[in-house]
Amino acid sequence: MGPWIYVAMLGLAALIYARMLPQQKEPQKASDQIVKEVEATLEQYAAEIQIENEQLVELVARMKEEHSRTLSHHEQQLQSVNNQLKQGEQEMIMMREQLAGHEALFLQLQQQLAKEEAPPEPGLDPTIKDRYSELFAMYQSGKSIDRIAKDTGMQKGEVQLIIQLAKREELS
Repeated sequence: MGPWIYVAMLGLAALIYARMLPQQKEPQKASDQIVKEVEATLEQYAAEIQIENEQLVELVARMKEEHSRTLSHHEQQLQSVNNQLKQGEQEMIMMREQLAGHEALFLQLQQQLAKEEAPPEPGLDPTIKDRYSELFAMYQSGKSIDRIAKDTGMQKGEVQLIIQLAKREELS
């Protein structure tokens, strides 16, 4: 083999090696670029997550503040209702006391009215003989109806009527 073959083979080996060398560096450059792209994507994703987390924290803080205000408002309303309830209970107690006083007064007045308007009891009602005791005393002593009329100043018919009513009263 001649020196030119060595030179040709050496040239061919250099050419193959030259071709292989750039091919090895290109995949390494591509993997470096992929790593950089992945890092950039992850950084962007992390930034988006951080922004979303901050928004979520703000939302939770606003909800907490709104809940606190609502709770405070409801507590004030509850306190107001409790105060109104206590006031209503006190008014009801006072009204019950007034009602009891009025009921007692009403019963007392009703009893007085009943006494005033009560029909006279039969045993307590004065009889005709009680009302005209002088007339009947004269009649029982034997005086005539004319004489009784003159002494009492009544009419003769009136004296006769009183005596007849007294007799009917005794029979009943």
